[in-house]
Amino acid sequence: MSLRLSDELNLNALAAGKIKPKVYSDSHRKKKPVLRERAEQAEVVSWADQTTINGYLIGEYLAHIPNEGQRGPQARKDFIELGGRKGYPDMTLDIPNRYYHGLRIEMKAPEPYDSAVTKEQRHWHIKLREMGYRVEVCKGAEAAKRLIIEYMQDA
Repeated sequence: MSLRLSDELNLNALAAGKIKPKVYSDSHRKKKPVLRERAEQAEVVSWADQTTINGYLIGEYLAHIPNEGQRGPQARKDFIELGGRKGYPDMTLDIPNRYYHGLRIEMKAPEPYDSAVTKEQRHWHIKLREMGYRVEVCKGAEAAKRLIIEYMQDA
């Protein structure tokens, strides 16, 4: 028996037993994503805004590339038309050192919440390394801070 939308909303039909109530378990509910990677990255930015190394205020040279998240059709179209590239590293530090033109950081949440590096991300890592950039994957804010400090020793 197929039900019309009006039948599903009809409380009288429900009360009379003509239609069955829909019962959803907790497993059917959409859970809000836990934005662990976002929180870790925000911690790095906050630290960078207060940290000077070799005369450089790190936060003035550190930028976020907004590649994450789900987009609707129009936002996805705009992202691509305006130069967004899937898989590009999350953060850029545009200070050259003796060995590299700059640093690119792919942020991941710390273990056990970290995710795998995607095919598109690996592709960008290879291309950027070929062009003289240092590219690293950091699992958590502390790893990213250590990387920046180590990188800046040669700046």
